[in-house]
Amino acid sequence: MKDVKKFTDSSFGGNEEFRALEWCAHSPHCIADLTGQVMDELDEYFSTRGVTYISGQRELLGDTVRLMLGEAEVPVTTIPLLPGMGKSTLVRALVKVLTREFVRMSDYAKSLGGVILVVEKTAEAYELRDLIQENAPNRDLVRVLESPNDFNIAHGGCQRSDVQTRAECPGKDCPQAAECRLLHAADKANQTPFLVFMHARYDQYYIENLSALREWSSGEETIYTRKLLIVDEAPNLMKVSKLSTSVIAACEGMISTYKPSYELSWDKPKQTLLSTLNYSLRIPFQKLLRQYKANGSRIAMATSDDFNAAAFDWSKLDPFCDQLERYAGPRSDEIIETVSVLSKQPAAYQIGQEHELTVPHCRLFDIRDDLHTFILSGSAFLSPELYENPEVDIPSANVQESYQRLTIHVQRSDTRFSVSKTAMANKTTRNVLTVWLKNKLSGMAGHKVLVATYKGYAKELWDALSEFHDRLIPLQADDNSGPKESLPYFGGMNGSNRYNEADCVICAGLGRFDSEEYFNRALAFDFDGSAWGEFEQACLDPSFRNTDDLACVQKMRNLTMARDLVQLVFRSTLRNHSGKEPVSLWLIQPPEEVVMHVRESFRDCQHDEISELPFECLSELAAGRTFQGKPTHASKLLKWLEDWDGSPILIAEVQGQLGMKPGQWKEARKNAAVKEAFKHIETDGSGKNCKIKRSENAT
Repeated sequence: MKDVKKFTDSSFGGNEEFRALEWCAHSPHCIADLTGQVMDELDEYFSTRGVTYISGQRELLGDTVRLMLGEAEVPVTTIPLLPGMGKSTLVRALVKVLTREFVRMSDYAKSLGGVILVVEKTAEAYELRDLIQENAPNRDLVRVLESPNDFNIAHGGCQRSDVQTRAECPGKDCPQAAECRLLHAADKANQTPFLVFMHARYDQYYIENLSALREWSSGEETIYTRKLLIVDEAPNLMKVSKLSTSVIAACEGMISTYKPSYELSWDKPKQTLLSTLNYSLRIPFQKLLRQYKANGSRIAMATSDDFNAAAFDWSKLDPFCDQLERYAGPRSDEIIETVSVLSKQPAAYQIGQEHELTVPHCRLFDIRDDLHTFILSGSAFLSPELYENPEVDIPSANVQESYQRLTIHVQRSDTRFSVSKTAMANKTTRNVLTVWLKNKLSGMAGHKVLVATYKGYAKELWDALSEFHDRLIPLQADDNSGPKESLPYFGGMNGSNRYNEADCVICAGLGRFDSEEYFNRALAFDFDGSAWGEFEQACLDPSFRNTDDLACVQKMRNLTMARDLVQLVFRSTLRNHSGKEPVSLWLIQPPEEVVMHVRESFRDCQHDEISELPFECLSELAAGRTFQGKPTHASKLLKWLEDWDGSPILIAEVQGQLGMKPGQWKEARKNAAVKEAFKHIETDGSGKNCKIKRSENAT
């Protein structure tokens, strides 16, 4: 560890009293000193593990530390730290230094108030807790805000021997609930300067309002306010408010049952609320639906003119929301938010399970009381909710890194082979994919391959590739219980560090959301109004039926898939930014725009397009094809050829065995896979009376 004194101003000399005055909390000298300490911790980590900084990496980490320690000029900052660039190490180094400040409760610590850390997994929360406790022995400086889950139960969170998983946890009905630390983890959240909790809780409850977790006190009279929030990876900023018949009915039921009618003090406000709900919300909503029905609309944009024509009276709904909040408290939050956003911006009308109005919008960060939020995101520039968000600042990251060692292979084909989730529901498609994977894996001896697919087919494909298990990386469990007999799947690969031995990544599919999700994201993260404008223009066309056709939706789909692919690639050995090992990425029939975004993310990477499927895949595809539920003629012939021993036989006999007429035989012979198969078959003439036999050099 470097001597802290070297960071002092030489004019101070040895006078510690003057030095203390000049080094007040958040002064440039204080921040420089603390930054130096954090960078020392980072240097030691890199040195002891034999890792070297790449060009610009240390400078980026240093700039990030200074921003976090007090130099940030805006409330919300996203730091574009790629996976493997030292993000977790940076947080650990920062926490270690700040722990020392809170142990002695320095002026800086008092000014900072405290730190809130949001992580993706319970295991990461425990690591930060242990780090703080190691550097503050016999001090109570940290709380982990958690709920029962498989990880913490497996790691001694539950004292009952008969409870091993979250599914077995009885929760508040447990006889030992009063003593369960997991169920009461929040009880002491306001007693320590450091608070750690998971993304799921932050996304669900606290993005827009952290006030319940800001203040803490150690039992003394002084109350401190935590002013630093660090979020590992981007939170879910999209919120979709909905208004439908079922939503209104649910609100009515909540009002009717929340307070007892036999208490006259509650009955009168209850009846007033029910009446206002009916006349100011239900009736106008039904009138709006009749307007769209009369126009024959299945998709429409509900504007302020539409709401006015349907007699939505916001002057009555605003006081209704105030009264409802006084009556039902937090139970009324959803309907109040829906009314609020409907009164301020347009909505999308669609017919699905029911007629509904939806208002996708981007949630606002809590910036009250000098709270500074830092989001550490490796995919910031593929996330419009961050890089287009006027609330969020993204500093430039001048890290010079070459990705020439990465080659992106794109499998194209003009056949009907697709690995979309819909296509994969077909058994033939999965058979063709299995053949394709075997074709690629057979040439990868000595390599470690990460094949990612959909959850529903991960186990099936793992079993089908049993002869290649020596080179495949299986699914890694989040609870550290060891690998599973399954391929990794999209959405279930949180343990990224356990996949970093892979030098080849194969996407057996593409991680996609439902179409509605992309549409909602396009409107929610529309900060300049262009997406809503395009939607409104499209609605003028009576034939408009599919939101997938909107350019803004396609853009969001391509960005989202590209972002997931970039994150997937960084689970490989590419995560080692100073490494030299070649890495390959294989994609099957991806959209061109998705490939473009991925290539832009890896700048000087290599790119390779393969236009033809291997013959084995064409054969499998043709063999499994059906028409009106029956095998095609080509399918029948290929199946016969697969079972044929190669001995001479008359074509007429083959036609007879397959029940084919000469015209059907000619049709089957036109198939590309059949043509390829007949390259290895000899004939002694033409016509149905000629013989065929397997060529001697055929494999």
